[in-house]
Amino acid sequence: MREEQVLLLRRYHTGYEDGKYSVVAGHLEAGETVTQAAQREALEEVGIHIQPRDLRVVGVMQRKSNDERVDFFFECRQWQGELSNREPGKCDQLAWFSPGALPENAIPYVRRAIENYRRGVFFEEYGWGMAGATAKPTLYHRMRGLNRRLAANYARRAGMRGFVLLLTTTGRKTGTPRTTPLQYDEMDGVLYVASARGPRADWYRNLQAEPRVQVQVGERRFAALAEPINDLARVAGFLEQRRRNSALIRLVMWFEGLPPWASRPRLEAFARSKTIVALHPTSD
Repeated sequence: MREEQVLLLRRYHTGYEDGKYSVVAGHLEAGETVTQAAQREALEEVGIHIQPRDLRVVGVMQRKSNDERVDFFFECRQWQGELSNREPGKCDQLAWFSPGALPENAIPYVRRAIENYRRGVFFEEYGWGMAGATAKPTLYHRMRGLNRRLAANYARRAGMRGFVLLLTTTGRKTGTPRTTPLQYDEMDGVLYVASARGPRADWYRNLQAEPRVQVQVGERRFAALAEPINDLARVAGFLEQRRRNSALIRLVMWFEGLPPWASRPRLEAFARSKTIVALHPTSD
């Protein structure tokens, strides 16, 4: 991924889906892990080196076509080297596309996987009957409905008011208010919230477009200016504090693959896909 665009390769003279776009892809070799295979294919196809810590699994697809396969889809936002077409006998173009505006000639299962990524769907059985009928949403996909109920309970003075605030952003597409309940920490008069989905969270993308937000903490309501923080050390430090102070946060991190006893280097690798936001109260 680069600036919220995905790199696609147009297949050429391979005998499979030629003239159509795919992501960097390939098959496991004997003795390889899926992470090692992703690193190798990236080097072979587009000439870049990727560190394991910069790869994050964002989707799994059990796929039925001529045979049956299981595909692992990774997100990568950092790499070393210059992107180039290293297999001109198999690929005739590299191009960047918005995940929401893929070319018509994208390979269908690749298109579906990217759509799942956008919707927060982690696993799908694809090719058995109606496509998508068995798509299974992630925790965060299910949380959307829960967030609405939490916000309604908050307004009725019920629920987890002691450590949850309501953040109201302006919808970047609709221009209408969007309210999200978030756990927070307060330090020196500044409130800090975290995006578990990193820069892909809707509320985070909204405040990037319009940083002026409204905040409710208990009965207190005020305007604030949102400051996204992407510095790895600060994000990791915030997550360290959250996992020390919150059993729920420890559980969520464990669910995502980071056990409570994980070392600081593992925490920093985990923090690469997260971001935090400082909410500075204003006089408005």
